[in-house]
Amino acid sequence: MPTKGRNVIVPLDMRTEAVIAERVLSDVSQVNGLGDQVPYNCPGCGGGLWEMDTPGEKRFRCRTGHSYTGSALLASQSEKIEEMLWISLRMFEERKNLLTSIAKASRRPGNRNEHRRRAKETQGYIDRIRGMLLVPGSDGPQDTLTHVKALMAEPRQAKSTR
Repeated sequence: MPTKGRNVIVPLDMRTEAVIAERVLSDVSQVNGLGDQVPYNCPGCGGGLWEMDTPGEKRFRCRTGHSYTGSALLASQSEKIEEMLWISLRMFEERKNLLTSIAKASRRPGNRNEHRRRAKETQGYIDRIRGMLLVPGSDGPQDTLTHVKALMAEPRQAKSTR
């Protein structure tokens, strides 16, 4: 609530953040004045993020105005990962269907077998993605998101698909 008769001095960093939030694009030098650029991307726009020079919980901001606390950034990344997994699942299913259709229409046995082999390989990717997304006995999307977050928290060894 504003106080009558008193001038409140707004810190420079808060004024700069307000200016950045009001604009569609801001000057990178303005954002540089608020903190250091970090090797993370903004889940909202894909741009680079800066870690704000603030005490307490970590805060991040991109140059277009998106702002996150550390926990909000993690949650937003998890949501974006889940979204991308659903898109990947759909794309792999479409690819398998196309390969199957091409195999059926192919007149050359070598091509038909190659397309069938690739469709079967694609089914393996579909099964893996579904395994990450669809939790047995889940009641809805929140269970799926919880499962994806748990998978991301587990330390895993990268496995080559080749």
